[in-house]
Amino acid sequence: MGVGGYARISPDMTRISFHVRAGNPDGIQPGIWTMRDDGTDRKRLCDGTRARWMPDSKSLFFVSPSGDAFEIINADGTNQRLLLRRTEYQGVAGAAISPDGKHICCIAYPQSAYDGVLYRVPIDDPAAEPKILHRGRLGWDPAWSPDGKQILFWVIDEAENRHLVAADAEGKEPLKKLANQESTRLSTDPEWSPDSRRIIFVSDRPPAGN
Repeated sequence: MGVGGYARISPDMTRISFHVRAGNPDGIQPGIWTMRDDGTDRKRLCDGTRARWMPDSKSLFFVSPSGDAFEIINADGTNQRLLLRRTEYQGVAGAAISPDGKHICCIAYPQSAYDGVLYRVPIDDPAAEPKILHRGRLGWDPAWSPDGKQILFWVIDEAENRHLVAADAEGKEPLKKLANQESTRLSTDPEWSPDSRRIIFVSDRPPAGN
């Protein structure tokens, strides 16, 4: 289907978004692209990375080329505009939209990579005081559960292991480490199944039965 990364299927299952980086082997113009699920009807939308679909499949939000803000653009490539920028953070590492489309949770780095904060703010008032859900050494791309209750992301422990944890989306419960990660050094990039009962993620764990 061609070069690209960070593929995401739209909620209505009609298109796939992805980004292409500069210097790719096919010489494709870098930026955010979409296509049909068979690889046809490719369309470049704009500069940026790590695009995710809004719940209505009509627009996408993404990390701006500057790396310090999130922007939003219509799925047809029109009406690109700023979604969220907070001056207290030097860089952003990923975000997720709540299933009802009313809040955005972000991982941002105040000073240096991996020394960050997970927070949430209402989309209609992004300048509001953020609700801090976690501070510490953490990675990128939080994943909000379809039932709206939890947010998955990965953290780095004292031994430099990367493990998955779940935060209560309301910030009322303590952080919870997912089970069965003691024998792994790397578990990252989780995504939820539509029923919020399973996740898929990258890991160095051995295959089941081995």
